[in-house]
Amino acid sequence: ADRPDYLILTHTWGDEEVTFSDMANIEAAKRKKGWVKIEGICRKARLMLIDYAWVETCCIDKSSNS
Repeated sequence: ADRPDYLILTHTWGDEEVTFSDMANIEAAKRKKGWVKIEGICRKARLMLIDYAWVETCCIDKSSNS
């Protein structure tokens, strides 16, 4: 199967991480301290010519157990 390249950001969750539900309001998400991590991984992906990034804090829906 053809899968696109992507970077993964895995880290210790701290205060004001951007969560899955925060991504529904991107302007509010940008005001959280954790937004800088998302910007950083996206910047790194662009420099490496990679189109996708996975950030645990905002890609995992913690409201569901499944």
